[in-house]
Order: sequence, then structure tokens, then C-alpha cells
Amino acid sequence: MPDLLYWLVVVGYSMAAFLVVRNHLRGIKEACLSSWWWGTTAWFVQCYLVVGALVAGHGLFSTGLGPSLFSISLVLGGFYLIGWRINRNEARAVGLVLLPMLVVVLLISKLLGDDGAGVRDIGDPLLVLHLALSLSAYGLFSIAVVLALLDAWQEHALKKKQFNGLFRVLPSLDKLEQDLFYMVAGGMGLLTLSILSGMAYTYQQLDQWFIFNHKVVFTWITWLVFGVLLVGHRAYGWRGRRAVRMTVWGYLFLVLAYVGVKFVAEYVLNRSVS
Repeated sequence: MPDLLYWLVVVGYSMAAFLVVRNHLRGIKEACLSSWWWGTTAWFVQCYLVVGALVAGHGLFSTGLGPSLFSISLVLGGFYLIGWRINRNEARAVGLVLLPMLVVVLLISKLLGDDGAGVRDIGDPLLVLHLALSLSAYGLFSIAVVLALLDAWQEHALKKKQFNGLFRVLPSLDKLEQDLFYMVAGGMGLLTLSILSGMAYTYQQLDQWFIFNHKVVFTWITWLVFGVLLVGHRAYGWRGRRAVRMTVWGYLFLVLAYVGVKFVAEYVLNRSVS
């Protein structure tokens, strides 16, 4: 049954992506309500699978790469659906990139599977808080990097005077950049809280505040890159290509901190990492 539900999630997001892309290719400017319903159905099935796994495991949760990617897709899907309700047209533009990305993440998650390594008890409130904050920060930064790529594409289209295709459905460049910095600021807030909760949990478990490893180093580099970007934007008006480049670099370090470290540990070094 879980396998069937998993593929239902994949089909739901795939249909949502297909409808958004199809309407774009047909030049339909209105947001696609059926796409939202497909995505909503997929998201609630995901929630059911996660809750079912937690109940069946009596508070145990796998922190392996496969299940972690599934959790990331859950957070991304939730943010996308919320954004759709707030501003359908902007969410439609983001969905052209985000929804296919969700499908790819889910397929990779299924391919990697779960070998049972990295199963941990998440009954501890600090650990629950840390995981929730980390996944939420990852979700906001993922949306930020999509907005950055759309921003770069739109700026390129303006310079080349190519005002067709995707350009017609995107919000203005100023609006894209405004939303980009909102996502970065929100992600920075959540990442900061995630780092603090992680330090508190480490102290609780090991009686020390810091553990220096690849994950911690890349996380701090991510925090510094996005922090410098926000300060530069506020103090010196940084935007445009510089904002895009720093957003992409910050996101790459975040991927290295979370997905990259897990992949190397589990599939290269054959050991689990939380």
C-alpha cells in the first residue's frame, strides 16, 4: 500500500507540472485550478505517508538520504500550495520550475530508498524543532533559488528584447527581486533558529555546543553567504546579477551541507549521518 501511495504522490505532482507547462505553452495566462488540486492531493497523501511512518515506528524517523529528500519535497510542496493561494500568477511562474523539480526529487528519493540506516527517535522536542526548522529553511531557500533563476532569465530577455514565451507570465523584475529577498530573509531567520536549536541539542546530548564536521562548516558558510547578501542589499542596494549569483552559491553550499554530506556518508563511506 505505501508503494501505491508513493506513486500516487508522484503522479499528482507530475499532473500538476504537466498542466502548468501545458497552459504556458498554449499561452493561457490564467492560473490552472486543476493543477492546484492535483498538487494538493499529492501533498496530503505525502502527509499521510509521513504520519503513518511515524505512528508505525512509534516516534522513530529515518534520517537517511532517501527519506530526507521525501521530507524536503513535502515542505517544498506545502510552500508552493500556500504561495498559490496568496498569489496565483506568481506561483504559476514559479511552478514551471518548482513542480518538475519536485517530481525529480521524489523519483531520486524512491531510487535511493531507505536501508534503515540513520533511524532515530524524534521524541525529543529539541530534535523535532531542529528538523522542522532545517526543512523549512531548505524549502524557502529552494524557492529563492528558483526566483533567482527566473530573475536572471527575465533580465536576459529584457536585454535581448525577447518579450514572448515565459516572459509574458512572469511578474515584473522588481517584484521578482522583492520576492527573492523575502524568501532569503525568511530562510535566513529559519536557518539561524535551526543552527541555534542544533547547538542546544548537541549540548543536551554531548555536553558541548559545537561539533566541527563537514555539515556544520557548509551550514555556516551558507549562513554567511546569505547574511552578507542581505546586509549588502540593505546597506548598498545589491540586486540583479550579484543577488542571483550569491543566492545560487548560498544554495549550493546548503545542498552540500545537507544532501551532499549525506550522499558521501551513506553511499561513499557507508555510514549514516544525522
